[in-house]
Amino acid sequence: MKLIVSTAKTQQTRASDFCFVPEGEPVTFGLACHSGRGAIDGGCGCQRCLIGVGCRKGTTTFEVVDRPDLDREGLIALLRDSVMAAYGLPLREAELPAARERPAKG
Repeated sequence: MKLIVSTAKTQQTRASDFCFVPEGEPVTFGLACHSGRGAIDGGCGCQRCLIGVGCRKGTTTFEVVDRPDLDREGLIALLRDSVMAAYGLPLREAELPAARERPAKG
């Protein structure tokens, strides 16, 4: 599966580049503060960075790689766990109240 991961290969292509994400960690979109700081290279950089799914830190440099060890279900689980951990939610579906209320499949 192809996905976007953090890389340091192109760091400092722009003077405002930064990378606080471990090399090769999958990244996703985060929140932009919209602080009104103007230019894409100005201010905090949140307007042009992606967030590591494990460390939840930002990077302005990333690349597309092929990860044959990861399938669609694995990616969904990775992203779900990242969001749940970021917001302090339970990490297992069985721990969610809605999961206990659903009838079992079968």
